[in-house]
Amino acid sequence: MQHVLTVCEQGVNRSTTAQWMLQFAPDREVISAGLKRLSPETLSMLYDWADRVVLLDGRYRRDVPGDKLVLWDVGPDRYPHHFNADLVRRLRAMRLE
Repeated sequence: MQHVLTVCEQGVNRSTTAQWMLQFAPDREVISAGLKRLSPETLSMLYDWADRVVLLDGRYRRDVPGDKLVLWDVGPDRYPHHFNADLVRRLRAMRLE
């Protein structure tokens, strides 16, 4: 089972949309999180759990363990709601390595 953590600033739009898109693969478990909404202790626990950490905003690259980092930089949250068509289109072009 592959464990994937999707992370953005607040954990509301970008990371939840990426979670939804990734969760349908067999043998994959996905959780989304917000860097500004969770404590450092909770984030550390989630980083330990994850095999891959998909970061959706490159500004926070230093806040995520580099050995697990997969950068899907869709930039700051400018999407009016999760599952926004532009966001979904941009995420479909990304690949989980």
